Amino acid sequence: MVGFRDRPAGSESKLRTFHDGFRILGLIVRLFAHER
Repeated sequence: MVGFRDRPAGSESKLRTFHDGFRILGLIVRLFAHER
């Protein structure tokens, strides 16, 4: 993952991971929609 080392461990790291995951999920959904 990008930008993982410059972030201190803690709740903020978890929040950022959730945000990144959501972005990736949206990307996959868009890819699926485009494939149809």
